[in-house]
Amino acid sequence: MMTSRISEVSSDTGEVPTEEPQKRERWSGRVTFLLAAIGSAVGTGNLWRFPYLNFKYGGGAFMLPYAICLFSLGIPLLLLELGMGQVFQGGQAKAMDCIHPRLRGFGLSTGIAAFAIATYYNAILSWTVVYFFSTLSAELPWKGEDMAERFFYQDVLERSDSISQVTKLAWKVENAMALVWYFLYLATRRGVKSAGWVVSVTMPLPLVLLLVILLHGITKPGAGAGIHAYIGHWDLSALNDPQMWQDAAGQVVLSLSCAQGTMVAYSSWNDARSTTLVADNYIIACSNSAVSIFAGFAVYSVLGHMAHVQGKAVTEVVASGPGLAFVTYPRGLLGLPGAHLFSLLFFVILFTLGVDSAISMLEAFSCVVKDSPLGARFSMDAIMAAMCLAGFFASLLYCTDAGYYYVDLMDHYMIAYLLLAIALVECVSVGWIYRLRHNAARAGAAALLVHLFSYLLGALLFVALLVGRGSGAGACAAAVAALLGMAGGGLVASRALYLRGARQRSAVGAGGDPPAGVAAGEQSAGEQPGGTMETRMQDEWWDAVVVGGMNDFVRELRHCLHADEGLFWTAFTVNIKYVQPVALLLLIALGLQKDIQGGGYGGYSTQIQATTVATLFTVVFSSGVLVAIFPQLTVTAIAALGQHTWDRATSWIAHCWPMWGGQRSSDRQSEYRVHVDDAHESGRSGVSGIAAKLVDSRGCGSSGGSGRC
Repeated sequence: MMTSRISEVSSDTGEVPTEEPQKRERWSGRVTFLLAAIGSAVGTGNLWRFPYLNFKYGGGAFMLPYAICLFSLGIPLLLLELGMGQVFQGGQAKAMDCIHPRLRGFGLSTGIAAFAIATYYNAILSWTVVYFFSTLSAELPWKGEDMAERFFYQDVLERSDSISQVTKLAWKVENAMALVWYFLYLATRRGVKSAGWVVSVTMPLPLVLLLVILLHGITKPGAGAGIHAYIGHWDLSALNDPQMWQDAAGQVVLSLSCAQGTMVAYSSWNDARSTTLVADNYIIACSNSAVSIFAGFAVYSVLGHMAHVQGKAVTEVVASGPGLAFVTYPRGLLGLPGAHLFSLLFFVILFTLGVDSAISMLEAFSCVVKDSPLGARFSMDAIMAAMCLAGFFASLLYCTDAGYYYVDLMDHYMIAYLLLAIALVECVSVGWIYRLRHNAARAGAAALLVHLFSYLLGALLFVALLVGRGSGAGACAAAVAALLGMAGGGLVASRALYLRGARQRSAVGAGGDPPAGVAAGEQSAGEQPGGTMETRMQDEWWDAVVVGGMNDFVRELRHCLHADEGLFWTAFTVNIKYVQPVALLLLIALGLQKDIQGGGYGGYSTQIQATTVATLFTVVFSSGVLVAIFPQLTVTAIAALGQHTWDRATSWIAHCWPMWGGQRSSDRQSEYRVHVDDAHESGRSGVSGIAAKLVDSRGCGSSGGSGRC
């Protein structure tokens, strides 16, 4: 296991912090990393959500916006997260702390969001477990007229009439939920070692089983009609529907496991000297899309045969969401010879597709916990045991008779708002906040702020015009003109402010310093504007203002990958800094507009929706806001509470579960107190004061300086 050594120069002091190398878990090899990352991306949504969206929006016509969103949004965002893990060698919280100490809380928010998703995602896995054991009975319980709906909604879910009627626990789902969480604990208790072994089995297995079902299904009558409905029919008029573009973007972001901290954590467990990141990025993204397309053929070949047997059109038998996986498809498998076997294989596929994603969500949060000063004191076994136990109790809401409704509600608001908001924070943090103080010192605060606020105002006008005026050609033209006008005008004003300040500082006899990018020995008193110094001032303005911190991050990433400059990295820089924030903000606004106009999502009670959303966002983002506003106060409180809790609990933990105690020596406890005291005395804000001494082997500067691998 190699030790990562990444030195960084503080943008405030220019000093290189002292490095304290720490061992970090590593994947056993590149193949294991790829299997884990692809397994995280490929989930149950690949089996039911993507094929249904493709069918819903004119068959193959959905492929066009999906491909555009994949290459313009999904792949760059995935590369950004993989790059954050590679450069900063830590989970989401540690990476955000290296960008700026006040952002560490938002890294913790990402981990909490991943854990929250896992609580309801595991409800779907528990339904799958119930169905799996049901296939072992002598006769399939959903066999018969209307039995598929009755078995799922009444026998398994025991679903109530509305979301407000929570009266009991569905015992089958509750027992299955306990099994799911116990399995996840066993799969993650040893960190990347146990998880790597699990994904080496659960990732390729469903693909093989899907191939078996596909080869069997396409030989049946009606399979061709089902495949034609899935991808053979191209209704290009659907391209004018803004909802289709929103669904395509949401599917891309969700399916790639972006904005959950998963890919940051997975990449941080790679060898810090790995140079295959860009290739891995494309392999993960393209493999995920290929599985989605492939799964659609397997699903719709069976649905086509079912429609043929029932004498109906394919459109009459297709369902969306969980109904497709737990009602329509099991009913369709009844028409195949060996229905018992193929039903069992299908639910094994569904479970193995989902369990890799569930594992990745827990590992994203556990990585954040392990990178913290308190989490570093415990073994991974103890951390995962506590997480899985807490997750089980949090998941009990989804085991009630109203659990189906809450799964639907949480899934909508997670995808439509929370994950997109986290992705927006990531792009803004790396593109605009990283090394902000350093670049402001180089270019002048006025030049930087003018550029920032002009872009922000242009982005808000762009979104407001598109949302307010609709998707017509006139509205699009006005929105683009507003964005380019405001951003372009800000660039012109910013450049003028920078050049004026730079010329004043470099003027003979002004007593100021030359621009930071111009060596004092390369300019003379008689040099006039327009010469070498003028060109260098232009370059520095471009580097400090236009591309700014994003270019610094890309430079560090290229250094890690031993990659040269090129058009690819320029396009990546522009995409993350300028394109992604506007696109993500637009998607959030469109979703909000749709929910407001529709009186809320899914016809659920407005009061319940408001309470659920308020609770969700408060739990997820409270840590981010508190650390951003009161970094030192928050760390002081957490450190004091953590030390008190640790002192009281150590003897009890050691007595009950010796193997879970982690590092419990008195020396380690004393070391922890010293680190806490040193961090407070030094006045370092955020968790970074403690993390730099106890956990952070990278040695991040207090203001997020540039790193070198």
